[in-house]
Amino acid sequence: MSILVPPFELGRLNREPITPVGGSAHPVVRGRIHLPVRAGSVDGYIKLLPRQAFCVESVCAWLAREVNLPMPEVFWVTVHRNRMRGLWPFGDDDAQWCFGTAALPFAQAVRLDSQSPAALSSMYGLDSLMLAKIALFDELIGNDDRHDGNLLLTTHKTIALIDHERALGGAGLELFSSFPPPGPNRLLERVRVLPLTDRAVLKVPLRSFCIACSAAVLRLPYGQLVSDDALHEPMRRYLEQRANRLINTLDHVLGIPDLPGVNPPGLQPPAL
Repeated sequence: MSILVPPFELGRLNREPITPVGGSAHPVVRGRIHLPVRAGSVDGYIKLLPRQAFCVESVCAWLAREVNLPMPEVFWVTVHRNRMRGLWPFGDDDAQWCFGTAALPFAQAVRLDSQSPAALSSMYGLDSLMLAKIALFDELIGNDDRHDGNLLLTTHKTIALIDHERALGGAGLELFSSFPPPGPNRLLERVRVLPLTDRAVLKVPLRSFCIACSAAVLRLPYGQLVSDDALHEPMRRYLEQRANRLINTLDHVLGIPDLPGVNPPGLQPPAL
């Protein structure tokens, strides 16, 4: 993989303790990531992913950053086999690039199903606009795995997105395939049932967000993010097709037709 112009800061996992973390389909460890550019280190999580899943995580992290969605800081981390003490999914390779994120001290999972919209806004800082942006981003990348464990509340009352390895058809489906389509988008369903007045307020900023997502897809640096040249074209096609449908998805969810000026009070959405 070319790293002449790396899209993320480079680091090394080379300090003890290195602690395995359970609950994931692929090995994850927690440890100190040494960052040569900073001449220092940060506490972080490192995912030992197969090459395609590494590319998927990297592409999704790049897109999230480009459209200003909140994520922990992302690193590409060199991991050496002799430090993993048997936890090594990469065969005879002595070292591998892995996907890492900075740890968020005391971060907690956002319990979506048990919280009202008012509570999500006041307790978690997750207002309707941010919730809808995350939902549309998941539609863009084909992520059907936005469960409570990968939407985190930081100590600063901000939200952070993590864990996108199942995006782009990456788990159990043919990579970059929309058939079968991803499962239900839980956050988008929450947007769908918001009061009409709330959805009307969201329409303009969310259309702008959809345009920003489409623009980000068009400038995605596949050569820097994706190690296998054969994946560039199917990935580009997958993302551009989903980006082209994003505004239609938004209009269907909001259920508010285009009218000149401000939609009149009392406008009822069409049946969905």
